[in-house]
Amino acid sequence: PIAPENVSLRIVLTGTTDVMFAPADSNAGVAGTPFNAGTKAFLVAGGKLNVRGWDESDVEGTATWSPLLAMAEGARPTPDLSSNLEKTVRITDALKSSGDVCPRQVINHNFDEEVDHSVWSAGEGAIVSHDDVAGTMVVTNINKPWQGPRLDFTKYALECPLIEGAKYLITLRIKVDKEGFEGQMTPCGETNDWRECLKLTRKIMLSDQNDRYSSQRVNKGIVGKYGEWFTFTSTWTYEADDLVDTVMGNLFYLEYTEPGTTISIDDFVFELPSERSYPVGNDACQELVANGDAENADGAGWSYFPMWSSRSNDWQPNIHVETLPNGSVNKFFRASNRRWHSDTIRASLLKECFVKGLVYNISLKVRIQKDVPLKYYVQLKGPRADGSGWTHKQPLKCPEQ
Repeated sequence: PIAPENVSLRIVLTGTTDVMFAPADSNAGVAGTPFNAGTKAFLVAGGKLNVRGWDESDVEGTATWSPLLAMAEGARPTPDLSSNLEKTVRITDALKSSGDVCPRQVINHNFDEEVDHSVWSAGEGAIVSHDDVAGTMVVTNINKPWQGPRLDFTKYALECPLIEGAKYLITLRIKVDKEGFEGQMTPCGETNDWRECLKLTRKIMLSDQNDRYSSQRVNKGIVGKYGEWFTFTSTWTYEADDLVDTVMGNLFYLEYTEPGTTISIDDFVFELPSERSYPVGNDACQELVANGDAENADGAGWSYFPMWSSRSNDWQPNIHVETLPNGSVNKFFRASNRRWHSDTIRASLLKECFVKGLVYNISLKVRIQKDVPLKYYVQLKGPRADGSGWTHKQPLKCPEQ
């Protein structure tokens, strides 16, 4: 029965035959009975909290249905997100007196007009130039895997110190050209071998020479063919050890460049996520998945955040664009190079928005590219409130198609 400790009830309606409702023998002859309730019958009769088939009275006899013990109902939760570190406004000590606020975007270079050579370079021997027609930065004369483009953003980090524990997004568009190979798949796209795939490395230079390194690599799921643009998005966090007083430089650079290739870069964005990547502040539970339609993303429109990959070394979500038959443009998330059924695009939800007994709606459009029909489901997974482990629910299951 429905009660305070059991506030939901699931009823599955089956069958294709009409159902006739009739009273118990003791209530035979009640006006309007029996009656045809159709093929998927479910009868609710009586009051809001005390549901009965028939009222108990001297005229109508003894009640034949048990009453509900209680009913659960409530408004949508409205948790306070003001303490969320990732949305904190940054004001550095050097700028407080002027009232200036550090920009959310640390760097946003689209290279339409120029390349800022005070921060951009490449490995020794490589040549950095500007393609003023295409509006891109171009790196040529690559003969070693460490000759890729480099960004020294030390001056930006000094002007506006990085926030400990906050998520930062880096999104850039990349094109790899190789003479005589245009339109052919790159080695990374064939093998997904870490030695043949570009990787973005972060270097934190320390005065004691114990520099700190971390990397995230391009993989087969997003890399294109020679001569084709693709998007690489990554998420970075700076911990206390990355922000000590002995830090003397901050760099990002692209490694494992294939000898004999030319690297072009466009739309390099290094930023804190914007409001578009988070639930609405004053109504955070209205839409639990922010930017679920991929139409208004950070990273100049190309970052998949806040979505994430279940296996980032093999594949990452990517935003693609298509023109529909009616001429409208549609942006959507794609997961390629999946290896397991659980390799899926995922989104982290606010646990404060889940209240027992409330109803939640899920809707999505899915396109599966496979030579055999596949079934799929939407799964919710998370820790139990009592700390006894994890649990999962599958509120939406779709048959093979």
